Amino acid sequence: MDFYRSSPSARRLEAIGSHLGSAGAREDQPFQQIDRKTRIVFSMKQILAITLALLFLGTDAVLRASSADVFGSGGAGVTIERFGARASGKQPAVILLHGADGAGDRYRAAAQRVAAGGYHVFLVHYLDRTGQSRASYSTIHQNLPVWTQTVRDAIGYVSQQQGVDPSRIGLLGVSLGGGLALATAQQDSRVRAVVSYFGFVPQGFGSGRLAPTLVLHGAADRIVPVSNAYALQNLLQARRVPHEVQIYPGQGHGFTGAAEADASQRITAFFQRYIGSRTASIDPSVVQPNLEKLTGSALQLGSEAALIRSAGAQP
Repeated sequence: MDFYRSSPSARRLEAIGSHLGSAGAREDQPFQQIDRKTRIVFSMKQILAITLALLFLGTDAVLRASSADVFGSGGAGVTIERFGARASGKQPAVILLHGADGAGDRYRAAAQRVAAGGYHVFLVHYLDRTGQSRASYSTIHQNLPVWTQTVRDAIGYVSQQQGVDPSRIGLLGVSLGGGLALATAQQDSRVRAVVSYFGFVPQGFGSGRLAPTLVLHGAADRIVPVSNAYALQNLLQARRVPHEVQIYPGQGHGFTGAAEADASQRITAFFQRYIGSRTASIDPSVVQPNLEKLTGSALQLGSEAALIRSAGAQP
């Protein structure tokens, strides 16, 4: 049974989280500044929502702290944050790969939602390997293989953690992280399932093994064109790999409205099917990177450099 639908407290958190995701300030909508001292103005709705969350659920439920560690990859220290499953015994793990905007709070919120469903979730700061906080256009092409190896090292780390079932590991990648998840799964048989959240097709993808894959993409995506999703669909069909591809009409690089809810349900069902656990709905609004207002030339299928042409220049 869905954790959020079976727990009154969790249902309240889902409602509050949904409100903040739709009405609160987003990464691509900076807080309003009203004077030279740059005082930040919060809406009364935001303040009320946060207050209610604290009153009904307690601070720990809203801002549940993760544990953090550092593992070695190519001689560099890479931070990894753990959001533990509440269930006892060996549980599956989901490795969350952030977008070009880096491992910010939006991804931590997503990790908390997935973890509440019985998964150990690990947010990997793979950009640490190359000394970056955000992906840079000038180095994306050369760094993709390096980041892929770092994610493989992260899988090795996760497999050895207490409470993790190493036979049930999935990857959830967002934008740049989606392409990285595909590239990693192709090389590593320990990956049992992949969710590509408006991700791109890595150059040379399809020559190795392929894991069951869920592809979620907006038809109006200006950052990573929907042609990437169709190319993945054709490849997965040709290789007879279990897969699901959902294209959302009118949606861009990030989903809103009914598309958010539908993506949530699909992720829930997909992970339950392939790595197995009670799952909580993940709120897609919390994993959308700050890319929607960016402009630039259209991206070419399979071009990692073009993918970050705008993302590396975020303000």
